[in-house]
Amino acid sequence: MISHTTAKQSRKESFYRGFTIVELVVSLAIIGILLAILIPAVQQAREAARLASCRNNMRQIGVAIHNFESERGIIPPLSGIAGVGGSYLVSILPQMDQTALFDRYLVAKTFDEKTKIGSVMIRSYICPSDSFGDRLVLASPSRATNYAGNYGTGYQKFGYNGFFRPSNSTSLVVGGPLRFADISDGLSNTVAVAEILSANGSNDPLRSVFATPQPLYRPDQLEEFASVCANLPIQGVVGDNFVRGRPWVWSDHLSTYYNHILTPNHKSCLNFQNPRNSALTSSSAHHEGVNVLLADGSVDFISESIDLVRWRNLGSREGD
Repeated sequence: MISHTTAKQSRKESFYRGFTIVELVVSLAIIGILLAILIPAVQQAREAARLASCRNNMRQIGVAIHNFESERGIIPPLSGIAGVGGSYLVSILPQMDQTALFDRYLVAKTFDEKTKIGSVMIRSYICPSDSFGDRLVLASPSRATNYAGNYGTGYQKFGYNGFFRPSNSTSLVVGGPLRFADISDGLSNTVAVAEILSANGSNDPLRSVFATPQPLYRPDQLEEFASVCANLPIQGVVGDNFVRGRPWVWSDHLSTYYNHILTPNHKSCLNFQNPRNSALTSSSAHHEGVNVLLADGSVDFISESIDLVRWRNLGSREGD
């Protein structure tokens, strides 16, 4: 028979007894399993929020482009409004509630003064999923945009057959500024703007512009150029690793425009030394695809595995 004193002592020993090794291991294993489940879920929730914010930015840009076309009768030209210059993102600043910044750009007299305005960060021009998008690159210095304008499916063969075209009419550019009425393929079948990852000075194939070793400029060499670009080693010559998306004020093809020569999340390449003939590819930090703003103002997500013919049809205002 156990005495009252012995039972009391036993309860005290049981109360003060610590974890055994087995219990500790089991507890840590359970915590590890919970963390393994919760951390990806939290990351997915955060990316879903960033994706939603990114899409909302594109919708704002779409509304601004539509308001610009309604007010001026033309789509913002690739080379900027006459007498103003700059990228399409400069042209739509008043429609983005950035009139004061637009006025600053108007009174800037030199190229350097205008470029310095590119060091101003416009949140609506940056996708929050790009961890480098809001960083100031001191090489320029410049802020980025993640929303590039579509200028077609390969200039060397099709000219400016996308949504944006330069304002001047020359032997190289037929027609000048576009209107919505010029998009014969239909606004819902033509991409206006797509995502690009901004340059950060690295050789990241989705943030850099590489250079092909020889010119392939002829119209019948477009597919050969596309193949060379897609298979170019990352260790190849870098055309410019500070320019993609930077600065957002520049109307340079490499900075604020893209084309549909290659499907999303392929490399971007200079065609030897010719920026206009380059393959400037859409890219993003989202999983296996990119957001695009269609000409009708809607936003869609396009898989990186999209058929090339379908992708090029979306890149052309004429559907071919």
